[in-house]
Amino acid sequence: MLLLFLGSIPFSLDALKLKRIALLLLPFPILLFITQVNFSYARNWKYEHFDERLLTTIPLQVENTPTSTGGRFWQIDNELALIHGFPTRVFQDSPNAADTIVDYLIQFEELRPAVLQTYEVAYQDPISELTLYKRKKFLKRRKVFENEVTIEGNEMYYDFMKKQKAIPSFVRCSGSIKNPDSYKNYLIIFAAEDSISGEKYEYGGLNPINSSARQNEGNISFDFTYAFGYYPSTAKISCYLYNEQRYEIEGQFKLEYYEILFD
Repeated sequence: MLLLFLGSIPFSLDALKLKRIALLLLPFPILLFITQVNFSYARNWKYEHFDERLLTTIPLQVENTPTSTGGRFWQIDNELALIHGFPTRVFQDSPNAADTIVDYLIQFEELRPAVLQTYEVAYQDPISELTLYKRKKFLKRRKVFENEVTIEGNEMYYDFMKKQKAIPSFVRCSGSIKNPDSYKNYLIIFAAEDSISGEKYEYGGLNPINSSARQNEGNISFDFTYAFGYYPSTAKISCYLYNEQRYEIEGQFKLEYYEILFD
């Protein structure tokens, strides 16, 4: 607005027949534009800027499993997965101070003021100040069981892990899907809910088709980790594929369940 106001002054003076003064003032809005112009981000929305180094700094694995990530819930989308080849990841919602299970966390420090008790800064976006935090001490994990599922059909639900007692744990989900259609999406759901009241403590999903890079033959493969944190003793956790529109699916899915070993 300031630039528009200053730019209008020479034209207003010119309309008033004050051409000499108008010519003297004309360079000022031009110089202001040169010093203020910015093509990389919108100043009023700089907090939305996302430096790709927030992702490239994250290692592929921690403790021999794909790195678990959190912050604000989203999944690696088409552009990052298909164009830039980023690995499949789900950035599960980690809004409160008790969410300290994930290996890496992307968040604004003011939203997690106590974060440095458990994490350290790995990288900060110089524009938005969005910060990637790395856990100071990665949690050890022990595999408890695994389950492999072959899908050739169009059922609405496919169980990968039936409901069981909720404890802090990691769930690794990997697999491949043949000839996926980008317009026929389904979700791998991770849920934690109260076995008595039915209250949902956690309900996160990942769309493997729009979150995984295509291979040469057009198929996709994925391998990622989801973290379950602390819930009431009556909570149960589960994992399943939700195919709401009952699309045809052909693929292999593997789930590995890891108990967290606290010192």
